[in-house]
Amino acid sequence: MFKLVSKLILLAVIFSVFYSGKLEPSTNNHGISGLINMPNARFSEEGTTKISLFRGDPDRKLSLTFSPFAWMEGGFYYADITGKPYGNNRKQSYKDKGFNVKFRLKEQGVYPALALGFNDFAGTGIYGSEYLVSSYKFGKMDVSLGLGWGNLAGSATVGNPLKALNNRFSERDNDYGQGGDFNIDNYFAGPNVGIFGGIEYEYNSNLSLKLEYDTTELPGEVGYEVADLKVNFGLDYAVSDNLKTSISFERGNYIGVKFLLTDNISSRKLNKFRYEEVETDNKLAKLVVNLQNNNISLENLSYAADGHLVIGVRQTSYQNIEEISSVIYSLNNNLELTNKDEIVLKNYSNGLEVTNTKINTKDINSYGNISEPMNISRTIYQKEGEFPRYFQT
Repeated sequence: MFKLVSKLILLAVIFSVFYSGKLEPSTNNHGISGLINMPNARFSEEGTTKISLFRGDPDRKLSLTFSPFAWMEGGFYYADITGKPYGNNRKQSYKDKGFNVKFRLKEQGVYPALALGFNDFAGTGIYGSEYLVSSYKFGKMDVSLGLGWGNLAGSATVGNPLKALNNRFSERDNDYGQGGDFNIDNYFAGPNVGIFGGIEYEYNSNLSLKLEYDTTELPGEVGYEVADLKVNFGLDYAVSDNLKTSISFERGNYIGVKFLLTDNISSRKLNKFRYEEVETDNKLAKLVVNLQNNNISLENLSYAADGHLVIGVRQTSYQNIEEISSVIYSLNNNLELTNKDEIVLKNYSNGLEVTNTKINTKDINSYGNISEPMNISRTIYQKEGEFPRYFQT
């Protein structure tokens, strides 16, 4: 077993030499940002969606996780637990589903980052647990330490400190029922809490190494095999910006494998710049065609009294002036529309000018609004009706 793990580690290290990707916060086997089985206090970027498929023993888990805010992530999972009867004399493995959620309490500063989370908080409760976890990153090493209740209080336990506040925290109901209920009385309840922790080391931009102390209750309702070792080892390897694979040696008796797909809708560009070579020497024709290729219509083209080129456009595809400015900047690089350092962009809606922006032709990120009206000395083009057929090809 250890020989196989060693070979897989060596293979991942060799692959890492030939690929350089972007390492995002890692995801644990339950679909939440974390180590291997344990959570940490890290969060994916706002707008991130993650789909993870984990194959372990005895459970296999499909998780769908969202990050609607930078301080929150949550999702749904569906598990197939082998060796556990489904019930009602059905000849199939046990199926379970539930919800996980985690909230950021504090970002890392002088003191560690801090997060509060709930696993399986509205399902059957088979994986039910709550935790308070801190993380602190030193260079490439991220260290996490936390307290776990419920299913995370299987080892390295101390008495539940919340018992001093109320007697309800002394006992935890282990009658899981059919699920679908919020058993609030169980939250942070139980005679003990587990102390878990772990380390993640960023070997390079696409490979990370993990080690954790796993306090999962064994065998628990899931039916885990009794651990030969309480420490888990893992590797995360970024195949691309959107695909990550993981392998883990857990509890000294099995190997787990996970595939993770990620996407971030907030950073996705719906409008990608396109440029088409047009067989003509007419720059106006080239400009119109390429504006249309980028879902922009040319309203007018003129020169201001100070010699700056003024481009008036109409569009409904771009949500902010930065994206439109980027298109004009790129077209100027291709067509050499002006030798000036700035282009004036007028944005129209329903025939009315709504924005007036000055774009720096040398810096794509440099632009600013113009508040004063401009004096136009010469109009090159004024749109009347629809563009000629030639411009629509």
